[in-house]
Amino acid sequence: MLFVESYGAGSHLRVARTLQQASRHAIDLLLLGRNHWRTLALTGHRTIADAFNSLAVGDPYDLIIFSGPADVARAVERLPAWMGNPRVAVYFHESQWTYPAGTLDRLPHLVSHLEAVEISNAVWFNSRYHHRVFELNALNHPAPAVQALAREILPDHWNKSSVLYPPFTAPVAVDTLPDAIFRIGWTARWEAEKRPDLLMAIIDRLVDVGVELRLHILGSPAQRWRDELALWPNVAPAVDTRSGYLDAAGYAAVLAQLDVWLSTAEHEFFGIAAIEAARLGALPVVPDALAYAETLPSALTYPSGDVDAAAQRIMAVKTAAVGREGPWTVDARRFNMTTLVERFDRAIVQASTGTRITG
Repeated sequence: MLFVESYGAGSHLRVARTLQQASRHAIDLLLLGRNHWRTLALTGHRTIADAFNSLAVGDPYDLIIFSGPADVARAVERLPAWMGNPRVAVYFHESQWTYPAGTLDRLPHLVSHLEAVEISNAVWFNSRYHHRVFELNALNHPAPAVQALAREILPDHWNKSSVLYPPFTAPVAVDTLPDAIFRIGWTARWEAEKRPDLLMAIIDRLVDVGVELRLHILGSPAQRWRDELALWPNVAPAVDTRSGYLDAAGYAAVLAQLDVWLSTAEHEFFGIAAIEAARLGALPVVPDALAYAETLPSALTYPSGDVDAAAQRIMAVKTAAVGREGPWTVDARRFNMTTLVERFDRAIVQASTGTRITG
């Protein structure tokens, strides 16, 4: 089978590679690189078609799994003849339904989400939260044309949908020296939806009231955020040198020393980074919505966007001197890579049987 990832970076790439390496099925990967969702919404199907045509001609695939934000229905129309008429599964690692509804440039992307559900043999979501908000927000979208399309497609095709938690290889625990420093980690792309402005405001508030801390900004290259630190004189001295992109060993070493892992995200459909940090002992402090309530029910929560509440939660952790093992660690360790791959493998078998797509 073929796994097509139209956003071949970050957690998307990790899940694809984990599945390829650990699955009992033979899976070829087609990775398109770090493409912006707007580009993928409009021309991603052409990029995928070009990638299809670059593959060496071989035996037809029984199943093609599409992940990432490209227009799946139009990509399927451009399959080369040698691929035959494979069955199609879509894995929604993320979607656009929880973004501001009035953002017009997202409308073509929302339509492509619905059409992907319509033409696929199986539709998979990475959490129950994601499965729920996709359906709810589609059926109640304020754009009449989008809502009408959702109400036409989803009732007849939603029975093809199910939840598959993403398989990923967890960081390996490392032995670290005792550290009396209070450490906070934040792992995300430095992009508006992850609200780095809130991160800066929360840390600024903590430093302003005298909390001594070190901040590890992970998952974004330093050049993305170094200049912005100049606007936050309280925050800049607190940023640890072990920030930015780290190799696997360096990343695990930082996670193993964190007291708190902080999320400021507006959109999170699963949260691999939060689970990794909790697995190694850090207490997650996260918004009181999104997928965290499902994946890490023992995390400390705060009202999304509330700087004061987030700072208070973190101060409470520091004051209580919370240990590195707790219910949040148990939550995180539920996500066993072998078990998750086995569930994916069973879903692949099911998706690979039945009536093939025509037309």
